[in-house]
Amino acid sequence: MTALPSIEEGLISLVIIQIALGILQFLYYPTVRNHIATQVFPDKSYSVSIIVPIKGATRTLKGNFRSLCTQKYPDYEVIFVSELEDDTGVAVANEVIAEWRASAERIESQSQISIPKRVTYLCAGEHTDLRMIAKSHNLIAAVGKATGEVLLFTDSDVFHPENWVREMVNPIGEVVRGKDIHATTAVFFIDPEGFLGIFPSLSTNAMTYLASFTRRHQDLPAYASGASMAVRSSVFHEAGIIDAWRKCLNDDLVLAGTLVDKGYNLFSVRRLPTRPVESFTSWRGMNDKMVRWMLTANHYTHPRVHKEAYVNGIFTLQFQTLLNISIILAILQGLTIISPLDWTLIATLLGITYLYNVLARIVIALNIQERNVFPYIWLSPLSQYFWGWYFILAALVVDRFTWGGKTYVLRKRFGRLTSEND
Repeated sequence: MTALPSIEEGLISLVIIQIALGILQFLYYPTVRNHIATQVFPDKSYSVSIIVPIKGATRTLKGNFRSLCTQKYPDYEVIFVSELEDDTGVAVANEVIAEWRASAERIESQSQISIPKRVTYLCAGEHTDLRMIAKSHNLIAAVGKATGEVLLFTDSDVFHPENWVREMVNPIGEVVRGKDIHATTAVFFIDPEGFLGIFPSLSTNAMTYLASFTRRHQDLPAYASGASMAVRSSVFHEAGIIDAWRKCLNDDLVLAGTLVDKGYNLFSVRRLPTRPVESFTSWRGMNDKMVRWMLTANHYTHPRVHKEAYVNGIFTLQFQTLLNISIILAILQGLTIISPLDWTLIATLLGITYLYNVLARIVIALNIQERNVFPYIWLSPLSQYFWGWYFILAALVVDRFTWGGKTYVLRKRFGRLTSEND
């Protein structure tokens, strides 16, 4: 009878298999990039309404707003919207609106240059219904004023290149892998500032890269990024997105999940990643935002995305997996359930997997041209481990988050499209 392998032999096999799978994943990256490069669609002539919710002012806000008014697209409008007129970001929006008006007056024929046909500000009014977030409240108000055939949503913390509208709109109406495209979303990488911005982005950017640029089938996702979401106006209303938003504490994941459940297809625009700026002034601020992200991701992500997350975890979390197994084995050994282990070997395996994770993160940083991360890149495995446990614990023990001065409560864990008052 063949003897079973020892625990140490099993751990060695686990490390070899996981690192081999990870390396194969990276080797497949050029194939995916070549596939993405071929995804060029004919120019469309839809009228487009860009909707931008405002909450507060940041250092880059004016530049971000200006980028929306210099798009190379012939027929679009920009609608800035906030809950209250005294929001600090509204003054910045009004400055950009004044600049647009001055430019429009100097241009005799707008057909010769791409500027918005209309740039306006809308006050949505006070948000009191805590069954939905204030952002959705603002978006719904702006949708009511939009005139475009395509609704294009973005966030105020993103600077968009001049071909952004074109890249987001052109796939709509096309057929990809036998499926009609009704909406698009764009991959986004956080553009971090300062250590408190870099620390969470070490893990989130890595997972975004591995999910979006090492698999061809991510053309048709079940998720959406609030930094870039385009959808036919008719589809938006037919799918009942407004009703879904009114009973949910999320906007982008709910939009995607509702469309997918109603049989509409989203195309992932991977040719043009967006880069929202992320910075924090305190650990408390970072914690609050990350908890909100994790709660809403656990609660509202479509089940198809959960499956993708598990696959990514198997391929990429070598150090974390081995560390967790080692902790369990140490507990079992302390309880005398298993015989003593070779901890020198286990420590060596942990060191190897830690080094692999750091090297893999360097490759990712070079591929996506990240700024400022290299002084902290040696913390990548710890960032993944830290936020991985946050992701699990937030789902298990936290049921509320604070955003914009309001506290929202999730009624049931792992439920979709529900909030406290449903």
